[in-house]
Amino acid sequence: MPPAASQIKILIVGAGIAGLTLAILLERANIAYEILERHQTHTPLGSAICLIPSVQPLLQQLGLLDEIKRRSKPFGAMVFREENLEIIGTFSSKTPLDIQERYGDYAQIISRKDLCAILADHVPQHKIKFGKRVLEIRQNTGEVIVQCSDKSVYHADILVGADGAYSAVRQCLHNSLDARGLLPKHDTAPMGYQYDCLVGVTDPMDPHVTPALSDTFSEFQTILSKDLSIAYWCIPLPENRMSWMVVKYHDKGKKHAEETIFKQSDWGEDAAELMGRQYRDLRTSYGYDLGYMMDRTPKEATTKVMLEEKFYMTWYNGRVVLAGDGKLEVVNSKRSFNVIASPLTRYPIVHFDNQACHKVVPFGGQGANQSIHDVLTLANLLVDLKDNTLEDIGSMFETYYKERAPVGRAIVQVSSRAGDLMNRKPAKDPTCLRFLHLSTIKLAVTFTVATAITAVKAIALVATGLALSMAILMLYGVIYIRLDGRRMEVFCRSLGFGCQLWLDIIFPGIMLGVTRTTTMNGFLRGSD
Repeated sequence: MPPAASQIKILIVGAGIAGLTLAILLERANIAYEILERHQTHTPLGSAICLIPSVQPLLQQLGLLDEIKRRSKPFGAMVFREENLEIIGTFSSKTPLDIQERYGDYAQIISRKDLCAILADHVPQHKIKFGKRVLEIRQNTGEVIVQCSDKSVYHADILVGADGAYSAVRQCLHNSLDARGLLPKHDTAPMGYQYDCLVGVTDPMDPHVTPALSDTFSEFQTILSKDLSIAYWCIPLPENRMSWMVVKYHDKGKKHAEETIFKQSDWGEDAAELMGRQYRDLRTSYGYDLGYMMDRTPKEATTKVMLEEKFYMTWYNGRVVLAGDGKLEVVNSKRSFNVIASPLTRYPIVHFDNQACHKVVPFGGQGANQSIHDVLTLANLLVDLKDNTLEDIGSMFETYYKERAPVGRAIVQVSSRAGDLMNRKPAKDPTCLRFLHLSTIKLAVTFTVATAITAVKAIALVATGLALSMAILMLYGVIYIRLDGRRMEVFCRSLGFGCQLWLDIIFPGIMLGVTRTTTMNGFLRGSD
């Protein structure tokens, strides 16, 4: 380990998935750190998390995977249904290609609370300082200084903000840059949002009433409402619990965000209860309505969040960097992923925050996974840090960007489009049309290879029939894209879920992490 890595101290703000994972990595790499958490105790809210195969080698190396598997279920399938519960599409981990065989293991479905508890158990508790709300950040060429609301002051060589979309670290950083005229105008604009989301995890329920709870694999049930603005999910978890989520799409844009984003009435238990009353009569495939699960969900385990839309041009400055945080108290999603280095400042500016720069909409299950990849990249770069100078730190952050940006860009684009399709949002913009057109081309290549592999194991007639049906659907989609954008809109809404075309190419990519991050990159350097 270079001398700088053994001598620096890292200050992490936020004890969510990203902050705790980074702490474990730094602990194994013998790099000094402390965590500042504004709550008085661990308060992980949210629903279920899908840990994809690409993060599992790291979890295995850290000694966490076995415990995670004991408290999770392998992903089995995702079943899409109309509001009348008629099945209109299924993505299975078994067919046409076995996920375990192709990617090394199944994705693991675990509650956010359980995952945070496992991570917290592997961080020395004396290194987590609770009740520390960040008020002010100052930095110079030699250190960064953090002042909290209780008047405590902390010093470090590098500050990592992992405190969510409304990051106090980011706000302090942006305020400082804005005062010097260095903050891009884009970053001063408020976040707009298009989705309201209600999530919860039930207490243990009777498996005789809900037999799916006893299944080894977790089979997602996703119901799409007739009015094209609601999608709701039911996800079986271990210990006979059920994770559920209601997502409402609305098109109110940034103005709506400015008016409502800081209204306390839109947050907390009362807001969750109000939204829950609106949707408790929604039918599920288990023989009861959503209210049955809501009644068995503790009030403190039910959360309403707004899924916002904005990407930030500013990623870091000097010794302050923002890292991905998976807490669901405030969730932020992006339509795109952009980085612009400000030519006005002598420090390179990059905002490194999974939730505030490339947090994906929840339809892809990638928020926590990309947070883990992000902090792994940061930890490895810290291990290799040669000197504790601004120049070396700036070079380290630039290396991070070059490694993570292409993956983040791809994940955000695919997950964002998946969100549009899942909510049956009309494909009005040319970008969406081009995306769908390219998807059909990619599918042709992917399916050809997949069919060749599967043909050995499957009946030739079935494989041939499936290939022909896929080819017809691809041709149908391409013709619509080329001839008439309005007709493509109809194709997107009417066939987006009714054909295996979309399910076979989009969901393997976003659910299972088909990125350029290989399993070998899942190992922490400098660790046994």
